[in-house]
Amino acid sequence: KMFNLAERWGLRVDGTNPCRHVERFPERPRERFLSDDELARLGTVLKGAEEGGLASAEAVAAIRLLLLTGCRVSEVLRLRWEDVDIERRCLKFADSKTGAKRIPLNSAAISVQVSSSMFGVAAIRSMRYCDMLSARLGPRTSIQTFLA
Repeated sequence: KMFNLAERWGLRVDGTNPCRHVERFPERPRERFLSDDELARLGTVLKGAEEGGLASAEAVAAIRLLLLTGCRVSEVLRLRWEDVDIERRCLKFADSKTGAKRIPLNSAAISVQVSSSMFGVAAIRSMRYCDMLSARLGPRTSIQTFLA
């Protein structure tokens, strides 16, 4: 795509894209859900990380909110209190990757939100803690193991 853009913008001579005849790898949509066992193990890891001081409460809350809502990481990072409608039990995103949308909240997701201060700057730091937490826990209990 970049070579095609470079040709269109006049940065490369037309027809010089070295990738022109390379077949693209077919993308196949994946749908993956954590099993009950994986959810239980992840819950144990998160609780231990929070209690052991390996992760902040905000980082753990961010991961729980991702699991409970199916939100994109970017949506959780940009989440503000004005996006949360407790009365209607939903998150309202005026601008998401796919446009405006509402995400329903179950009781567990509402309790995560109400009990946390994971909005704004705290959320951005939280996701950095998630990466650090994954590194500290090691490959056998890495959060990436559960989310891959």
